[in-house]
Amino acid sequence: MLLLNTGSGGHDAIKEWLSFFENRNPYLEAENMIRQGDRHSLSLQRIRNIRSNVSNAADLEKRWNKLLYPHMTDQALRLIVIKPTPYDDVALARTELEKRIRQGT
Repeated sequence: MLLLNTGSGGHDAIKEWLSFFENRNPYLEAENMIRQGDRHSLSLQRIRNIRSNVSNAADLEKRWNKLLYPHMTDQALRLIVIKPTPYDDVALARTELEKRIRQGT
């Protein structure tokens, strides 16, 4: 998510990273998973999922905003309201800030 927010340079970095993993031998990856007990490896399916998420960055960011905004500081939320990036959800940030004011936190 951080790379997506950096603009085209971040998108390029993600594409290069995905290409690197796509070109690895999936059989060796599976063997490494078994030997090392790795339950969260970057399988080809995970790479496809990441590529799909990157191509739909606005949708991905919208889902992440709902998860992250409740955990952000007031200052970070105010910055989103004042100076939003392309993927920020200003209305959601305002709603979260207003909710905190009502709750007195």
